[in-house]
Amino acid sequence: MNLKAMFFSMLLVSFNAWADIPRMKEGISDGILTSKGKAWLEMKDDDGFVYRYLPPWLGDGPSKGGGFEPSVLESINEIVVGNRVRIHWIWDGHFRVNKVNTLTPEEREGIFLGKMIEVGNHWVEVENPDERKPWRFYLRWIGGYPENGGGYDGKSREELLAKSDQPLIRFRWTYDVRPRFQELLSLDDQLEKMFYEGKEPIVQPKIQTDSPVVVPLLENPFDSAPAKKNPFDSAPAKKNPFDSVPAKKNPFDSVPVQ
Repeated sequence: MNLKAMFFSMLLVSFNAWADIPRMKEGISDGILTSKGKAWLEMKDDDGFVYRYLPPWLGDGPSKGGGFEPSVLESINEIVVGNRVRIHWIWDGHFRVNKVNTLTPEEREGIFLGKMIEVGNHWVEVENPDERKPWRFYLRWIGGYPENGGGYDGKSREELLAKSDQPLIRFRWTYDVRPRFQELLSLDDQLEKMFYEGKEPIVQPKIQTDSPVVVPLLENPFDSAPAKKNPFDSAPAKKNPFDSVPAKKNPFDSVPVQ
């Protein structure tokens, strides 16, 4: 056997050994919903990896009446890109989403102190101060519809880019269909020192991320609060089963997935 044949033989053995490694067939993942289509979702998980999820397929081929699970298609249609979500998935050669829920804040506004991860064209991602999980905040919409000159606040984006080398940023936020960035606030040396020492310098907004698997379902406190309309928004998600679970001591803490 020549060296080339030996190399490919070793490569085949290594691949077969890798293929025999057990892999997860189902699970629950949290992350930011980055995009969606009529029959798929893309989520960037808390480790920074982006995965695409399809609905389960029911029946035979399309010509014989088969198709995607209608209830999951409805959930995909209603959920809003940019929010943190929790996806219950299975693996059958594709990632399949069995259930998806929006993880919404209990408060409608607050002050956020954290580390900036990335600035997009119309959003900023920031890690929360305790669990270091990312949240995406959309910039303010200024003006009316796009055809009338409306658009995202470019000035705020420039201010954020100017802070990209800073270890921390502090800003005011609101929640209207999705989290929204409002304005940068000053961050003095004392606040930064308290942050790194693990102390809580300010009151953080309460973000509800408790798992529906281990927490009883209660009424959603957002249901009765009218949300402002934004011309680019899709329809708000239906009632979220996690929303009204009592907040824990740390407003950003979540219950570990079982």
